[in-house]
Amino acid sequence: MEHGDNDNIDFQWCAYCWAHKVQSKLWLGTGFGVNYSFRVELNEFYVHEPVWPVPGGGGGYNNRLANGSSEILIWNGISVFATKFLFSRCSGAGSVTAYNYVDMGFISGDDTWQEVGLNNSHMVGSHHMLFEGTTASTSTHR
Repeated sequence: MEHGDNDNIDFQWCAYCWAHKVQSKLWLGTGFGVNYSFRVELNEFYVHEPVWPVPGGGGGYNNRLANGSSEILIWNGISVFATKFLFSRCSGAGSVTAYNYVDMGFISGDDTWQEVGLNNSHMVGSHHMLFEGTTASTSTHR
């Protein structure tokens, strides 16, 4: 999937949905978004190269959990070349991010920012999320 104008792949109001062996690249917004969903699984994915990796605008995020999404499983994937690799906004309870390759974060256009690569604390209500076997870098200006 490529060239999405408002995210590439979104799970909206899903229960027990999944994506397996999917590549997402060159989007505006988020590569994979999970919104108002329960028990979504993202497995063996490759997400990379947003078109606008600038902080604060949400245009350079690879994976997003939002709006009460819970018990999401994100595993065995590759997430590279983005401002944020994964972030949770008002969601995440009971979710697991495990055994992913996460690296090469960058921020374009502003050398005063630094971002956390894996972030489960964006906005109120994000809690109880397990990060296992995934080492993530921070994003810095390039």
